[in-house]
Amino acid sequence: MRRARLLLAPLRRGRRAEWALAVFCILCLAGMLVFDPSLAPIPFHFIYTAVTIVYGLRLWQVRGAMVAAFATGLSTGGITLYNVVTANEPAPELMEVPLMTMMVVATVLHVRSRQRAEAVIAVVADERKQMIERERGFFANATHDLMTPLTIARGHLDVLTRRGQPTAIDIDNARTVVIDELHRMETLIGDLLLVGRLDAGSDMRRERLDAEDFLHGLLDRWTAVGDRIWTIDIDAPGILLADPETLGRAIGNVLENAVAYTVDGDTITIRARGDADRLQVEIADSGPGIAVDALPRIFDRFYRVAPALNGDSGSGLGLSISRDIVRAHGGTIAVTSEPGIGTRFTFDVPGFDRISA
Repeated sequence: MRRARLLLAPLRRGRRAEWALAVFCILCLAGMLVFDPSLAPIPFHFIYTAVTIVYGLRLWQVRGAMVAAFATGLSTGGITLYNVVTANEPAPELMEVPLMTMMVVATVLHVRSRQRAEAVIAVVADERKQMIERERGFFANATHDLMTPLTIARGHLDVLTRRGQPTAIDIDNARTVVIDELHRMETLIGDLLLVGRLDAGSDMRRERLDAEDFLHGLLDRWTAVGDRIWTIDIDAPGILLADPETLGRAIGNVLENAVAYTVDGDTITIRARGDADRLQVEIADSGPGIAVDALPRIFDRFYRVAPALNGDSGSGLGLSISRDIVRAHGGTIAVTSEPGIGTRFTFDVPGFDRISA
């Protein structure tokens, strides 16, 4: 009873077609031995036809299909050879064995290659669909962010004209708002142009930079912003081959975020190390940190985690631009954060040549 259950187990696992094929092939092989030699080709061709049909229905893995094809060739070839020797079956029948086997193998390889091609086409189509969706989202967000300052500026001008004779204070306030909104538009347009350059794969204008001078010059612009506690530890004596404008923008965007998401008395730490052929820069702050669910999307274009502590929500392009700039230099940028403790960004840029002291 137990042996019967073991024999029937493969049937319960969905291998009924394979078992039926095996039984059918055994019967056909027996027929090749029993039938008159002139009729032996009939079960012979039935075997190959059945193997091909079941493969088409089941699409076995390549290894299994090859085992089935060569097992069929060996069994039918052995019986055909026996019939040629003992039962006067025409010797040319032996030629059909390798030919039919190769036809099955060719069918298997053709189907597998077509499956691989269809899989590649599906992946390409999915990537294209995602790209189109990203572009639609990009243009929708860009349009919205460009229209917002225009709407605000126009609203203040409309209010100004409806007040009859505006006072000097009204005019001054409206002028301040319009100038601020135009500056926001100018900044956003500059960001969009830079995004276009990076997407187009424009070459970076790489120069030989003194790494420490470059970093200190960049940090000098930010250490005077806000009453933060700045900790700077730079050990990178050497030459860095990089585009100073764009790489400075990438690091500056992260520094800007560090300032925006901290308050007076918070700590911002900058640590830089030049090792072998790479420059590593870490920027850490003691701000509120980033929520766990937001961390995977932090580098997405137009993604905003939350308004900064000064109320400015930004354009949502800064960190994505930093990522694209670092990638264009052949490097990487990573972020770790713990809510309530702070955030750390790490740059890893190649092209560094350390100078020994």
